[in-house]
Amino acid sequence: MDPAWFPILKNTRICVPGYGIGIVQDTGSYPGTHYWIDLGYTDAEFAAAGQKTFLNLTVYLLGPFPEGTNLELP
Repeated sequence: MDPAWFPILKNTRICVPGYGIGIVQDTGSYPGTHYWIDLGYTDAEFAAAGQKTFLNLTVYLLGPFPEGTNLELP
């Protein structure tokens, strides 16, 4: 995740198709593109997922959000 987005999205619940529900916890190994997230897997889950972990897909932010939350990303 882009480090500029992290303060806005920290602890936000997300839905990642093919992965499930997760919570934004850190910036991961950010490669320098806005369009990147790292997902947590056990070793067995990662081995089973293989290259399916490197996809372009839509990630959904799950509300409700606290009143006054500005989700406009830099």
